[in-house]
Amino acid sequence: MSACRTYFDLENGAEPFATAIRRLADADAAGIASVQVAASIASENQPGGSELNDFGVFRKRLAAVGMGHLELCLPLLMTDMGFWDEALWGGPGDTELLGSIHEALHPGVPASFADFCSENGIDPSQGVGAAARKWHNATCDVLALHSHIKVGRDVFVSNDKNFRTGQRLPKLIQLGAGRIEGSIGAAELLPT
Repeated sequence: MSACRTYFDLENGAEPFATAIRRLADADAAGIASVQVAASIASENQPGGSELNDFGVFRKRLAAVGMGHLELCLPLLMTDMGFWDEALWGGPGDTELLGSIHEALHPGVPASFADFCSENGIDPSQGVGAAARKWHNATCDVLALHSHIKVGRDVFVSNDKNFRTGQRLPKLIQLGAGRIEGSIGAAELLPT
């Protein structure tokens, strides 16, 4: 399983999601399941709208909510978004897969930062900031699912319903996502 953005639910005590996420992390610790955390969520817009500039802070936050033992599912490196030591270089087919995931998940958001800026009157020289949050979050979603697919995980876990809405789900499964579940659905897959 790959868990995406679920630690935000734990940090905020968002029930019933937090209980399900704890079950997943505990199942990993007990050797019942293999759960990874999508490292791209460190690049997401953080609670309160801040940006994270130190990956060590992300690791501490994971540890504080009982997820520090989970392996990270590393994303492709994107400048101005990722962390050099916590990302992978792209390879054959990655650009096409990223584009296909983006088109399935966020068809109304340009995949290119330059195109997004052009369409929204944003100066791209200012970098990825508050004005580009929509593009930033869409790209983090794409990176999280891409890393899940590339390492061959079987269940992608996110409480973001966008992954399971309308025609997105069958398209993402066709791209190799396997199952996509919210944290409660993923916890229900665990043996009792």
